[in-house]
Amino acid sequence: MSNDNMRNREKKHPHPHPIAIRPQDLADRLGVTRRYVYHLLRHPDTTRRLPAPFKIGRATFWRADEVQEWFDRQAERRLSAWMPS
Repeated sequence: MSNDNMRNREKKHPHPHPIAIRPQDLADRLGVTRRYVYHLLRHPDTTRRLPAPFKIGRATFWRADEVQEWFDRQAERRLSAWMPS
């Protein structure tokens, strides 16, 4: 496959499971603002805090697997609080 074909294929089909997520992408996925994403890093309730991001140069990223685990815990926590005992 030529380089042009590979580039076009990547544009049409981005990696379905990214390993790192940028702040704006995370905000979009959560349906919140970037500012609120950073608020979640310092949330007073430690069970609601986002996992720590990492940096490459000046760019900030979150590990996609850690974000998914965090999201799953939040969903489970809300479901258990909603379900009657």
